[in-house]
Amino acid sequence: MQSQKEPQIIAILNNKQVIINIGKRDGVKSNDKFDIIDSQVKILRDPDTHEILDRFHQFKQQISVIKVELKYSICSSIFNKKENSISKLAMKQYQPIINATTINRKVGKHLNVNPKEVNDITAKYNYSVIHIGDKVTPSK
Repeated sequence: MQSQKEPQIIAILNNKQVIINIGKRDGVKSNDKFDIIDSQVKILRDPDTHEILDRFHQFKQQISVIKVELKYSICSSIFNKKENSISKLAMKQYQPIINATTINRKVGKHLNVNPKEVNDITAKYNYSVIHIGDKVTPSK
């Protein structure tokens, strides 16, 4: 992609599609992927010393180009839908076998945390609200 301008969201079509201000003339191709940049930097701070321990940059979400025009591109959200390859009928037939082959593994109990304080600042995507004007960058 060879654009001189700052790629950004210029329209929100619905809750799955947005338009960005770069297109064919900027080198955008169908299926190109972009990350929507979250401008807010997350800071990890020591509560006693107030020392900044680290800074985290996150993206809001990843989008994929589904239609390219000369000066703009329509992009869609990317999500994975998990589907079982075994039909429900086959699952019923083999359910006794599936139940018989249960594997025990050690997992920790959930921590008793305040849900209002949960904020995974180390995650790549935070899925926060997307706005017109949000900058985008090619996904790596």
